[in-house]
Amino acid sequence: MTLVLDASAAVELLLRTPRGAQVEAHLTGQLVAIPDLLYVEVCSALARLERKGEVTGAEGDEAVRRLGRLPARRIGAGLLRDRAWAMRDRVRVADAFYVAAASVVSGALLTCDARLARASLTNVSITLVR
Repeated sequence: MTLVLDASAAVELLLRTPRGAQVEAHLTGQLVAIPDLLYVEVCSALARLERKGEVTGAEGDEAVRRLGRLPARRIGAGLLRDRAWAMRDRVRVADAFYVAAASVVSGALLTCDARLARASLTNVSITLVR
């Protein structure tokens, strides 16, 4: 099965947090896919964590390097745009791109975002990592 990794799960994975270890366990032996949007959201989240003093500059730098080496199939936003837009009334549009990616690859979405996991989306399986 292909798992689509969202930004919340990717940040945990890249920072090697305890929750990130759980994300890694889910990914082991699976094909992984990500929408291109993940790069923007992860870098934004890491910068926010650094500004708040929750990660050091060195930790942020290392996480971005790991992001560049993430073994995943990348899915362009253009391919996902229409599917994501159709979900705008149920989830944040940015989140909809991850759901759309899971739909395109006939896979499941892996997230640490409880709000997204609770969304009423019947066409995609969503796994919440707590």
